[in-house]
Amino acid sequence: MKRIFCVLFLIAALGCLTPLFAGVCPPAGNAADCNLLITFTPTGSISLSYPDPNPYDGSDDILIGVVNNTPTTINSLIFMGSGNGGGAFMFDGDGACLYPPSYDSVCSHPPLGSYTSIYGDNGYYDQGSGVWFTNVNGAEDTGTVHFYGGIAPGGTAWWSLESAAGTGPIQINGPEPATMTLLGGSMLVLFRRFRNRK
Repeated sequence: MKRIFCVLFLIAALGCLTPLFAGVCPPAGNAADCNLLITFTPTGSISLSYPDPNPYDGSDDILIGVVNNTPTTINSLIFMGSGNGGGAFMFDGDGACLYPPSYDSVCSHPPLGSYTSIYGDNGYYDQGSGVWFTNVNGAEDTGTVHFYGGIAPGGTAWWSLESAAGTGPIQINGPEPATMTLLGGSMLVLFRRFRNRK
């Protein structure tokens, strides 16, 4: 009888814990969850996972999720990536907030900066849980992603990017004005290359 009780307790406990690890990104288009999930660990290292391999637009645009397991709030990060469709910030009017079943109802839209891609898109429909973009370079493959209100310890955020595949450093703003670079700027993150654009 004790064994049965223990097994039932374990199943119940696992059921309670599941929401903590799943569903950082809402379903959008062909993706049921994040295509790339970046987890900042308590030690400051980065763990990557790929919950859903299907780009939400059926081509190459992807949902990015962040989990903050550090003891400090993450206010922004520098993201670098390019792939089949160009630079990660080369927004072309098909952000995840336009795709069912999520639509715009799950997106938060803080004020955007002055950045507009070569396609005339400022990333409004890529803002996800509340981000905005600055410091985008000429190649539109590197920029700063800011989190509205910051990602508190234990919190999450999500947004979408264009063809984010390639390699690049990720940096986060610490609680001080200066930027804290993870592992002295040597941390490189590899992003999967997704299918060719239509």
